[in-house]
Amino acid sequence: LSQTISKTAKLIEEFSPEIVFIPAEFENHPDHKTTYEIGHAAITQAKTNPIEARYVIWHIPFMQHNILPFEKLILINTSKEHARKLEVTRLHDSQEREGRYSHLVNHFNKQLGLMYTTYSDTYFDVAEIIAVTSNFDIGLEHMDVTHIFHGRSSEGIDPEAK
Repeated sequence: LSQTISKTAKLIEEFSPEIVFIPAEFENHPDHKTTYEIGHAAITQAKTNPIEARYVIWHIPFMQHNILPFEKLILINTSKEHARKLEVTRLHDSQEREGRYSHLVNHFNKQLGLMYTTYSDTYFDVAEIIAVTSNFDIGLEHMDVTHIFHGRSSEGIDPEAK
């Protein structure tokens, strides 16, 4: 594992991205957990210091509060990229054959958009959630949904409670 982390850190240094996206650490699928472990360690080891953004795959953030050590949760409008994402998702032949994975992804991204924009003036047809530890300009239409995830005073949920 340490060789893979070192090689990944070198790739990060070589390409010098501003942001590196990895699965969130609480995802339970073994591939996602390992990708997080390698990605997080490589980002930490890289000398270029990119922003680490963690994306949600199987976790429904709306249902739980106060479980992430992030400064900000961002809902990203992925309408323009959604068709391409589904196209790439369909390349996972075993997941498509065994479970219609692209259908699941399509509906999950629609659910995220609806759940997080229902009580907002802004509506996203399809969306992704990412968690970040610092502010940055993502360059895409997005909303800060940290207050929804970490608590709402209207429901008596204290966002500062641990």
